[in-house]
Amino acid sequence: MGGSLKYLALFLALILCSCGPGIFPNGNSPSPFGLALLLNGTSDYVNIAQSTMNLPSTFTVEAEVIMTSLPSFNGAIFFHGSGVAFIRLGINTTGQVTVAFQQGGCTVIVGTTNAVLVPNKNYHLAFTHTGAVYNTYINGVLDVGASGAMVTGAGCPVTPMFVGFDNVGGFFKGIIDEVRYSNTVRYSLGGFTPPSSPFTFDSSTIILFHADDGTSSGTVPSFNSLTSYFFSSNPAYLKSPFP
Repeated sequence: MGGSLKYLALFLALILCSCGPGIFPNGNSPSPFGLALLLNGTSDYVNIAQSTMNLPSTFTVEAEVIMTSLPSFNGAIFFHGSGVAFIRLGINTTGQVTVAFQQGGCTVIVGTTNAVLVPNKNYHLAFTHTGAVYNTYINGVLDVGASGAMVTGAGCPVTPMFVGFDNVGGFFKGIIDEVRYSNTVRYSLGGFTPPSSPFTFDSSTIILFHADDGTSSGTVPSFNSLTSYFFSSNPAYLKSPFP
């Protein structure tokens, strides 16, 4: 009888470990991506207290995301800047990925993907820019609807930097993990395989946010050593459903 109970307990444990996202204590997650953020779409966001810096003219912004429902207002996944100079990656009310980039009042990139995302599905999103070309990738595949050309201006010193929010109230509702902001183009037009393990910090990384602290404030690796972050409200962490 004792042996039967032992195997029953093991069976139940396996089921519980594979049933999808669930609340775990700090860092105690079987996912290779550790923990992830669950944002409520109305008041949750992360404020990365980065010191004022010029927007890079060459960059990659990327993140692992799941929207739990379509946003009622354009939901921001990542935002860095102000009203006149900014980089933004988000999802609109119909589920399309939206990208925007403006430097010093010059021509604004506003791109919208042809592909439409659906709630409760994992996506790796990436937005790149260099020279006069910008590209958007969904799960490593180039989407020409949000890719094209523009002329860039001089960099503008800007702050703040948000995850899950922008400067006009665009809250994101869903799960965000592995946010990386780089001063290089990390992907080619031929596409790429989405990452299967957490990003590592390198010399081209501006900010790397793993969302693994399990706390309402902390530090993230950045180009100038460690940068503090804090939440607008008490964050919810869960086992990362990625990759």
